[in-house]
Amino acid sequence: KMNGNTIEKARFALGGVAHKPWRDQEAEKMLEGQTASPDLFRQVAAKVFAEAKGYGEGSLHNSFKIELGKRAIVRALKQATEMSQVVNPNVFLNSNP
Repeated sequence: KMNGNTIEKARFALGGVAHKPWRDQEAEKMLEGQTASPDLFRQVAAKVFAEAKGYGEGSLHNSFKIELGKRAIVRALKQATEMSQVVNPNVFLNSNP
């Protein structure tokens, strides 16, 4: 939920990283009350994957997925905050057909 450029509430889940969609509520709280920015989103993504480790031979087999996950979070948060600036639900709720 946005108020101008300020994030009032944030919820997101990652699919494909655990046996069910996974949320990091601490990372969500990092967003709340903050001004939306790529730097903030990168900090949140780094927090989400701070303890992630690759596995396989030399832990390099799938390590690329950690960076991919970080980029996905940054991109999704950027898109969500940009869309909230464009789409105002009140425009649709208060309009007459």
